[in-house]
Amino acid sequence: EAATIMAALDQVTVLYPVDRDRMGLAGLSAGPSMAALLATRHPMRFQAVAAHSGVAPGAAKSATTALTAMRGRNMPPVLATAVGKAMGAAALFTTLPPLMVLHGDADDVVSINNAQSLAEVWATATGARPGPSRVLQRGLRYPAQLTEFRRAGRTQVLVCEIQGLGHAWSGGLGSQPFSDPRGPDATRMIWAFAQRAFRAHRQRSS
Repeated sequence: EAATIMAALDQVTVLYPVDRDRMGLAGLSAGPSMAALLATRHPMRFQAVAAHSGVAPGAAKSATTALTAMRGRNMPPVLATAVGKAMGAAALFTTLPPLMVLHGDADDVVSINNAQSLAEVWATATGARPGPSRVLQRGLRYPAQLTEFRRAGRTQVLVCEIQGLGHAWSGGLGSQPFSDPRGPDATRMIWAFAQRAFRAHRQRSS
């Protein structure tokens, strides 16, 4: 599946004027695992990743372990295996793109414990350290606790834990399944995060 998605992306870059320095990945539920997996296998192809209400890649190997992982009981392995296969045993994990993790604390499908687990794995792989948390709330929307993991002055991981949000896209249309308009606007937040990552990537490349 990962190879098929990469082939589709390659086809898109041939058919359309895609800026290869502004490519990001985002997923909900099962999507974050695939997004993180693609980023670990092809860390030089993507500049930002967003994982909304999912588990880390490698946390499940079967249907049974998937259910356990969704409950937050499986800790994923260090990402050395995935990155090592893609770049060689001596790969530097600092090549991983910045990651944003969003999860609701009322999610009864995928435990919010997975958010912290994925963040810690990614932070360890990139050598980032957590800073103080802050609470963000806009109007009557659910409040969110934000924690940044930084290295060398740059944000490598941003965790957004949303109070009261279930297994749903935060800030989405209420008419759609798995979507909650009462949460902060995840689409806007992810796009802002990606734009910062794109600019940082260009600065490093120039």
